[in-house]
Amino acid sequence: GLEAEGPAGKVETLEGLTEAYRDHILSFARGIAPLKVAIDRANGMGGVDVPLAFASLPCELEKLYFELDGTFPNHEANPLKAENLVDVERAVRDHGCDLGVAFDGDADVPTINVSARIQTKLACGSRNIDAYSYRSRSLFGM
Repeated sequence: GLEAEGPAGKVETLEGLTEAYRDHILSFARGIAPLKVAIDRANGMGGVDVPLAFASLPCELEKLYFELDGTFPNHEANPLKAENLVDVERAVRDHGCDLGVAFDGDADVPTINVSARIQTKLACGSRNIDAYSYRSRSLFGM
């Protein structure tokens, strides 16, 4: 069989790691205006950190598929496929949201769908949403 070489590792418990991660994420959202956001967790791990981060922001959430279920009963947890964005796009339209965010299964690939109102604001401003390396696509083909 295989045997590890070198000294044995150790396990450490880090207190406050989740809060430190939340604070780091929130450091990018200073001065954010109130927004209505549709979030599709796709029954994946995004439910662990997403609510923690958004609880400190002036956002109203439309939550889709927040129940953790590794069988992904609603749709595949892959926001890079257009067919998996249908529900979040519908929620943006139906609930008048400013943004729609869809996550993959382990919540490391957010896809942001920007409403026409916010797209216009971004186009007129000095910041470009793609500069933040989010995979974004137009909700209305704009």
